Amino acid sequence: MGLNWGKNVAVDDSNAVHVVWSEGEATGGFVAYRRSVDGGLTWDPGLPLSAPAAFTGGAKVAAWGSAAYVIWHSDPGDGVERIFLRRSLDSGASWSDPIALSDAPGVSAFWPSIAAWGPEVHVVWSDGRPHPLADGTADTHSEIYIRSSGDLGATWTPPVSVSSWDGHSSWVPSVAAWAGVVHVIWSDERFHAPDCATTGDCREEEIYRRSTDGGASFGSEVRLTFDPPAAPKPSWAPSIASWGSDVHAVYFDARDGTFRIYYRRSRDAGLTWDAERMVSDALDPANAARPSVAVVGTSVVVTWWREGPSVTGTEVLARASIDAGTSWSAVETLASAIAAAPNPTVAIGPDGASQLVWVDTRDGNDEIYHRRGMPCEVPAPPRPW
Repeated sequence: MGLNWGKNVAVDDSNAVHVVWSEGEATGGFVAYRRSVDGGLTWDPGLPLSAPAAFTGGAKVAAWGSAAYVIWHSDPGDGVERIFLRRSLDSGASWSDPIALSDAPGVSAFWPSIAAWGPEVHVVWSDGRPHPLADGTADTHSEIYIRSSGDLGATWTPPVSVSSWDGHSSWVPSVAAWAGVVHVIWSDERFHAPDCATTGDCREEEIYRRSTDGGASFGSEVRLTFDPPAAPKPSWAPSIASWGSDVHAVYFDARDGTFRIYYRRSRDAGLTWDAERMVSDALDPANAARPSVAVVGTSVVVTWWREGPSVTGTEVLARASIDAGTSWSAVETLASAIAAAPNPTVAIGPDGASQLVWVDTRDGNDEIYHRRGMPCEVPAPPRPW
């Protein structure tokens, strides 16, 4: 299924559930898609949305109204990864031809994430397009870029740079949107000396930036994590979701020596942020990783996985809130004894039910599993537009 900084599952306004994953991504492959038109109770047979390629990964999905959008990065055989998109305007019954959204010639693009609100669609990714240096060379550390559409994905703006070029890698962006306000969060290496791209010594922080004009321009960057300066640790793969002026962000960080899940919330569309809260268990010796967050109205769900000395294999966990993140249910274990990183992702439908998908190896092979419903399930308010 791939790493879960973006969503592998989305629910549209008719309560159709859309799930995508990259089938055989490590050795080439294609984007696979399945749909449920009854809120996850039964499922269509599914179909491929991309042709087999030298490499295919990062499949993600977003939905709003009767529109669904699927993105992925793929190498068609020339050694250059590109971001591709297909859209459906009839809840997944039919799909457009794929279009390429990444634009830098000869430069591979990775880590795409997508958000939809009404007629707006926003796609972010990272790529290492060259930045000229004074000595005549070029820096190719990755930065974050966005393309936006205001007409259901029919036409797209030119790419806009989201992260500031600083000679350090910015990657795994996640995007959310609401009525022209676009929220982007990503992992950034600028605050600490080691370079993860070349040394593997990753010590990132999470950075947020918002646009109030539909992705055309962005305001100031906001640093959301603050590891101890003398002992920075990895912090990676953030997930972000918004509803109205509420913005919810989660990420995992190893600042105390064990990866834990952290949560931050904004009540004013990203202008200011509440203090950070830990969502996973502070006393658990197991690592907690790869969180995903979803929101509809005041219902918020966070899911993640854990592994370590207190766990047999890995487990998929979740917590829910019905008051916009002010209070949270107890942690619930939704799947256990899995033999691989499950990378769960979650969406909430208009019926208030959560739709959770993850990778599971219980039969000896990587397969995609689904579970419907969560604690604190409540009816969702009508979606505007």
